[in-house]
Amino acid sequence: MTLNQTTGVLTVAPNDNAQIGPYKMTVTMTTPDSGNQTYETIFITVQICVITGMVDPIIPNLDGLTQLVYATTDRVIDISTPGFVQTPACGYGLINTFTWNIPAGAPITQDTANPKNWYKLTVTTRDPKLDASYAVSLNVSSYYGGLN
Repeated sequence: MTLNQTTGVLTVAPNDNAQIGPYKMTVTMTTPDSGNQTYETIFITVQICVITGMVDPIIPNLDGLTQLVYATTDRVIDISTPGFVQTPACGYGLINTFTWNIPAGAPITQDTANPKNWYKLTVTTRDPKLDASYAVSLNVSSYYGGLN
C-alpha cells in the first residue's frame, strides 16, 4: 500500500498472495488542540484473482486435407482460433509458446516472422518426389502473466 502525500490517495496494489486478507483502515484527522480524531473507519478485503481454468480451443477437423502436386497455388492451413480463455476473467495477458512438429523434408512451412501467423501453415508442392502424407502437430504451452 502506498499513500500519496500530496493527494491523500491510498493505493492498494497487492503483488503476491502474502498480502491478501482483510484490512481495517482508520482515517484520522490530527488537530493541534484535540489530538487525533477518528474521521472514518473502513474495512477492505484484498484478494488476488486466481485463474482456475482455461477454455481449450476448438480443434479443427483437418483429416483428409490434401494438396495436389504441382498445384498452381499454395494451400494455407489456418487454425487461428486459439481460444485459451481464462476462467474467471482476471485480466492477465496470455503468453503462448508454440512448437510445430513438421516432418523433415516436408513441403510444409510456418510463418515464424509474424507471431499472429503461428497458427498458419503453408503447403507448397512443386516437387513430385514430395508426394506423400505428412503428419503435423502443434504443441502449445499457454499461461497468463501480468495484467493487460
